Amino acid sequence: MSNDKKIIISPYCYPGLKLNELEKSKIRSLPRTRLDKDTVLKIISEECQISISEIIDKTRKREIVDARHIFCVIARKYMKFTLTSIGNIIGSRDHTTISYSIKKFEDRVECEDVYRDKVRRIYEKLGIL
Repeated sequence: MSNDKKIIISPYCYPGLKLNELEKSKIRSLPRTRLDKDTVLKIISEECQISISEIIDKTRKREIVDARHIFCVIARKYMKFTLTSIGNIIGSRDHTTISYSIKKFEDRVECEDVYRDKVRRIYEKLGIL
């Protein structure tokens, strides 16, 4: 790590921390990514070359299931949705189904290079990498 990079600590993390005006302006100008389910579904559907309705549908084709798993992980990890609410979004699925799909996602990302690359591209488009 080079010495010219500075780590900026948010004063909200440490309430007693005093910052000068220049440091405060840098904190305010940091980009914030606000994800919503429609944007996430759109980007996943474009990257996987399937429609949003296919992601929500009950089909069990591999490429569609992969897209659904990616959505479940993003919704849980980055959007803080509950398992039940994710299940309601993607076609009235049970919370245990969502939990299982998150586990399958983690297993595949760990083992499969092609899948990991697809997930990385989606994360980059969403700005969460």
